Amino acid sequence: MDAYEFVYYVLRHAVPGSTAGFSTGSAQFILMKDEVGMARLVYCLNDEVEERKFRFSEENVNRVANEIVNLIGEVSGFEAKEVQLLKSVDFSGCFRKEERPRRKAEPKEELNQILQSLKQLPQAYSFIPLFSLEGKIVGLVPETFALVEGNHREPARVRREGASPLTLDADRWFRYSGYLKADKKFGNPLLSYGSVTTFSALLVETAQDGQQGEWRGRRIPKKTGTFFVFNSRGKAHTEELEFLDYSPLQPKRLSYGLFVKEGETIVRLGGGVVSSVEALADYVISSTFAVSNNGELSVTTLRELSDFVINMIVSKYMPSKSLKDFILVISNPIQSTAVLAFDGRALRLSDPVSYWICQVLEECERGEAGTDGKKEEVKRAFNLLSKKGMYRSVFL
Repeated sequence: MDAYEFVYYVLRHAVPGSTAGFSTGSAQFILMKDEVGMARLVYCLNDEVEERKFRFSEENVNRVANEIVNLIGEVSGFEAKEVQLLKSVDFSGCFRKEERPRRKAEPKEELNQILQSLKQLPQAYSFIPLFSLEGKIVGLVPETFALVEGNHREPARVRREGASPLTLDADRWFRYSGYLKADKKFGNPLLSYGSVTTFSALLVETAQDGQQGEWRGRRIPKKTGTFFVFNSRGKAHTEELEFLDYSPLQPKRLSYGLFVKEGETIVRLGGGVVSSVEALADYVISSTFAVSNNGELSVTTLRELSDFVINMIVSKYMPSKSLKDFILVISNPIQSTAVLAFDGRALRLSDPVSYWICQVLEECERGEAGTDGKKEEVKRAFNLLSKKGMYRSVFL
């Protein structure tokens, strides 16, 4: 049965008190119509019974039905087109939060151990300074995908015998920065230093009214901009957000930035205007690593996100000739430097450690990480964080 038609029918025509059980794939659900204008969706997620309430009216019943279908897809892990009615629903093994037995601590302990391990620097590494905090320079070490304290105010390659300057190509840095993703709400522990999280994002600046905000005692001009947020199925939307930025306003131009977020405060550290569709395609694809399954990404997810980028970003904010070029590039993802393999159904993505070593530093054959790379730990950390629901609304 068509998922939308089923949900719409329950909302519009079922009598109050009606209950319907159904499934999509292995995920099971109960849709209840409690009273006129009120419905609930019950499901099992991460071994817990969860419940979402929905209010609806004659005017918005179509939108609410779509919201419920989208939630069904998020829980089941793929686009919900069809549902199968069930005589009974089996939630055995699931508990309401107040009934949940004490969880084993192993996954949390494993994640903490990995995060600590990634802070340990290899014999040779790159250091990219990002910001200073309480007199300390905090930077990114791409070989371990971690934020650490350092002594270098400029990008450097650090070895036992000393440090040497590291010249970063702006185009390669932009492509790589797609891996620096954070959830809008939960951030990203891999890219956090204390309460501060670093992330990259595409945006279109919209306004600057002359007011200033404050971050860590610094007065910084305020701006507003259109940001883009996507989920694990490639569904995306725009959000108008306020952020702090020293640079002059560049309205109606697609740009990218490296940001820090602390609480509700977002500060732009740097960035530039997006001018290359090939680089944009690489950036978009590398951004999906955060929502991939151990580096495997379904082509359906990429197409969903690509359609959004084509219709809401490239066609609006880049030169008209860019549209055709971007479509040609993104429709053949094996050309991307972030893709290791593509079989027509799924992509195998390069992890961020391998990408840095192979594509930015050019110190290995494609897809083969150097001995100092901790790519397996990084991939495992991404998976553990994903299972915790960390990457539900990711800044593109």
